[in-house]
Amino acid sequence: MSRLSARRTELDVAPESPSIQYRFSARELLLAVRPHQWIKNALVLLASIASGAILHPAGLVAAVIATVAFCAASAATYLMNDLADVDADKLHPTKQLRPIAAGTLSVADAQTTTVILGGLAFGLAAGLGAVFVAVLLGYLAMTTAYSKILKHIPFVDVVTVAAGFVLRVVAGGIAVSVGVSVWLLAAVAAAAMLISLGKRHAEVGRLGVDAGGHRAVLDWYIPVRTRTLMIATHAIAVAAVGIWFAISFALALAFAGTAIVALILERFRRLVLAGEVDDPVRVVSHDRPIAAASLVLGAGMLAGVLL
Repeated sequence: MSRLSARRTELDVAPESPSIQYRFSARELLLAVRPHQWIKNALVLLASIASGAILHPAGLVAAVIATVAFCAASAATYLMNDLADVDADKLHPTKQLRPIAAGTLSVADAQTTTVILGGLAFGLAAGLGAVFVAVLLGYLAMTTAYSKILKHIPFVDVVTVAAGFVLRVVAGGIAVSVGVSVWLLAAVAAAAMLISLGKRHAEVGRLGVDAGGHRAVLDWYIPVRTRTLMIATHAIAVAAVGIWFAISFALALAFAGTAIVALILERFRRLVLAGEVDDPVRVVSHDRPIAAASLVLGAGMLAGVLL
């Protein structure tokens, strides 16, 4: 039985009678904050890895604190998003299984946890300076605007998601006091847009002609448009990362690194077009070729710094 089927069965057998007393479940809360999505916060480490700051104790500690702060902040935004969309999620074939929409996590518990996570995020951020706090605040403001308004505007939704990835990289550089190349930011933005477009393409493919009925914005993401935009963002990401590698590392590493990034993004794009993508983050973290290539890329960057 698939995970989705098992989750449906679990909810189907759970009585909805108001006489059944609600009980807090740590498992449901963990599902609601989506820990598998926290892998995106690894981007906070990118600047410290590329600069070698992570090899020093102070830099390592700062980078880890910054990453944990973003994990707490992003977990809070997932809860806020689900609280805002609970009615729509109840009508969605897969999102109805999310704990708040399914009723296995109460609104009150979700709201309380959101406040706690927000406090933890800013408590950690305070130790990294006012500029880091400002970037984290900007990230939360942007994700809140996304949940309420921006995700309903075609293409603006994808750009906003990409901006969140860029802010992670910027925050990581601020945490360890190193500059971040504009070419690296351009590469991250383009790659993030490719991933977001892939998610829209997959969602439209899964929902079919009813896609717009679940979210009106999906009507804009017709297959021919998403395919074209994925090709364009792929090309921009590879070009930008190639320039960044050439500026930052030895020529041999620059060629190898650019080739690896190109292959990672191309494999993701092909998986999307083959209909094998449901959650892009799970694909990036669980697909063996992509995971292996990412590890090789990170090791190569560290080697480039050391050498």
